[in-house]
Amino acid sequence: MKGTPALRHLKVGDVVAGRYRLLQEIGRGGMGLVYKARQLDNGREVALKTLHMHLVDDDEARQRFEREISMIQRLQSPHTVAIFDAGIDGTVPYFTMELLDGLPLQRVLGGSGALPARMAVQITLQLLQSLDEAHTLGIMHRDLTPPNVFLCRHSTQIFHVKVLDFGLAKHFNQKGRSRLTGGGVALGTLPYMAPEQLKRGTLGPTTDLYMVGHLLFEMLAGHNLYRGMDNAQIVHHKLGKLRVPIHGEPMQGPLGSVIHKALQIEQEHRYHNAAQMRQHLAVQARLLPETPIPPSLLEQARPQHTAAPGEPTRAFAPPTRQPSLEVDADTRPHPKPPVTERRRNLGQSTRPPWEPPITMEQ
Repeated sequence: MKGTPALRHLKVGDVVAGRYRLLQEIGRGGMGLVYKARQLDNGREVALKTLHMHLVDDDEARQRFEREISMIQRLQSPHTVAIFDAGIDGTVPYFTMELLDGLPLQRVLGGSGALPARMAVQITLQLLQSLDEAHTLGIMHRDLTPPNVFLCRHSTQIFHVKVLDFGLAKHFNQKGRSRLTGGGVALGTLPYMAPEQLKRGTLGPTTDLYMVGHLLFEMLAGHNLYRGMDNAQIVHHKLGKLRVPIHGEPMQGPLGSVIHKALQIEQEHRYHNAAQMRQHLAVQARLLPETPIPPSLLEQARPQHTAAPGEPTRAFAPPTRQPSLEVDADTRPHPKPPVTERRRNLGQSTRPPWEPPITMEQ
């Protein structure tokens, strides 16, 4: 159609919107790409996220992209990835984020197996701090998996957790009911999905907290809760048709009661909110032995790492906040940099290729 901009295929070396030079591809998922880029006017390195070219004209994909931006812009927690800018280059929507330096939890688990309990607690407390703010604003993440929990390298502490990828996030009202309707499909990463996601039931904060419980179990056990089970068995368990007792060393220690409550099939039996789970976890963590984190794990959580194509392992510098096991630690939101020269907001989900979303007919 006359007047329609030509479709532009971005590549490393291109300049986006006259402001960002693409330096390296650092992430690739089913719906988009993430590049390491340099902002030309000040030399700052950022992460720049775009849609795949074949999805540029897909209305649903562009709406998801727009929703992701609008949600992240509202979040101020130091444990949530920060967004700087958003716009359109020709026909290609993009947004820029802080560039993190570290490893996704998936890589840490893959290199070490089970984590020391106190390290798992610190990761979970910081994750819950991010969710506490998001849930207060009526936003649920819906896809809390090891690739979406990032351990940033830090000069004064072991690690700083950032929650990534709000591409599947949804709004819910004060009664915990999702405001958005699906199209007859359930989106997420199957082993971590809460039962109500498969049943197309009411979604809310307890949906995310179920996933946090699963992550805590995996960090302590060194393996997924459903190890050795196929997709059909996992679905049957989540729908209450197959009883799978949760057992193993993580359930025998002080943190077992936290995992047990978070992973209840019925939502009303789980924690009601992130603050409640955080408080219980902090109390139980005081019963853990004072064992130091092995140096090898410290090095893994603070790597000198260069990202390879398709591997989202670098993305920005975290603020200098010390994580704490105390429930009365300062949890006030820290301001994020303003979004400059904001144009149209467009948003979508970029997912690592090794963790594809599960789409299931209801």
